[in-house]
Amino acid sequence: MKYISGPVNSRRLGRSAGINLVPFKLCSFDCVYCECGCTTASTAEVREYIPYGDVVREIDEFISGKPEFDCFTFSGSGEPTLNSRIGDVTAYIKSKNITQNVVVLTNSSTMPRKEVWERLLEADIVIPTLNAASSDIFKKIMRPSFNIEPSQIIEGLIEFRKEYSGLIYLEVFIVPGLNDSEEELLKIRDASKLIGPDEVHINHLDRPGTEEWVSSAATEKLIAAGKLFLPIPVKILSRPVISLP
Repeated sequence: MKYISGPVNSRRLGRSAGINLVPFKLCSFDCVYCECGCTTASTAEVREYIPYGDVVREIDEFISGKPEFDCFTFSGSGEPTLNSRIGDVTAYIKSKNITQNVVVLTNSSTMPRKEVWERLLEADIVIPTLNAASSDIFKKIMRPSFNIEPSQIIEGLIEFRKEYSGLIYLEVFIVPGLNDSEEELLKIRDASKLIGPDEVHINHLDRPGTEEWVSSAATEKLIAAGKLFLPIPVKILSRPVISLP
């Protein structure tokens, strides 16, 4: 299929079928750790990049095969919330009366925009990224294509949480030498308390990223980072996944 992949085994979601709503590699950020490689189409414009009709036809074909899977995950090769029809695709999946969850992985670049995050309200799980609370560190890691500050993302996530009744797993991707200091992690921790996620996921490099200098973080470092976020439940996305406390 062109827009649906898998299902594949996910460390946190079980058997996940991916739905790609943007062309490769269209994104609002050019993150140094991205395992899809460099962003080649850098934009923050929201529009219907992949036609709705094409996506739902593949969803029908996929479901008709009666595969064993646990969730549909909007992820793929770029930022899925840049597609203006993500809410419509979610509604279509829900109309099929299946038991699998709808999950959205987002780099959080669109979360300051209410008209965008409102399209995520029917998803079962949203996994937004917050890798820095300091502007300089945020820009070094995320390399945004437009003028955005982490404070705007944090405020957007706070407002989203007020209206969203599903699960939020806040992901913090550790980039050694940039956001792994206790000072920066405590800033992210303070922001997470305001956001109120159901879980915090501490992630790190598992496959080669965009920049060769980005390295994996040691498990003990990930655990130490995760402990700062308690009593919010924490998952360390190592192999195997470690749950705290």
